[in-house]
Amino acid sequence: MVSSKRKSAIFSFIQLKKKYIKKLVNSIIILERLKKQFHQSLHFFLSNNYLFKYKKDYFVSYVIHFCFSLSNTVLHISDATGNLKISCSAGLIDLQGKQKVVRRLALTRFFNILSLAKSKFLKKNPVALHFKNVNSSNRFLIVKKLKQKFFIRIIKTFDLNAYNGCRKKKERRKR
Repeated sequence: MVSSKRKSAIFSFIQLKKKYIKKLVNSIIILERLKKQFHQSLHFFLSNNYLFKYKKDYFVSYVIHFCFSLSNTVLHISDATGNLKISCSAGLIDLQGKQKVVRRLALTRFFNILSLAKSKFLKKNPVALHFKNVNSSNRFLIVKKLKQKFFIRIIKTFDLNAYNGCRKKKERRKR
């Protein structure tokens, strides 16, 4: 009678040790993958299980980032881990000087680039749109055009304009 209790205790102890060793092996495999890849994928690997279990609605494969500055217009496309796929500025699409600030012209050329990119790697993948300093009319135009071509999951805006009593930056003089 006593020997059967000891055997069950030993077996349960062995099973606990197996589970512990399995967790250690999985963490070693994850750390080896992290060692091979860039530091940007750290968050992706650590929260990978959490994303699949609880946040399936927010899973995104690619990020399309529009950035409007005072002197240029920029488009970046990266994957979920942060690796840059396409980077394009207004200067690269043959716009010079004040043409780079004309948003409509730059956006139409960016849409042509995005239609070519769709055929390559953006097919039916969930996409996030990030806007930096994009005003509401241009934001509406971009979302309207890209909804027709892509599966947009998330839209985020990052405006750097002053708020809460701070003075806005002095506007450039038009000549």
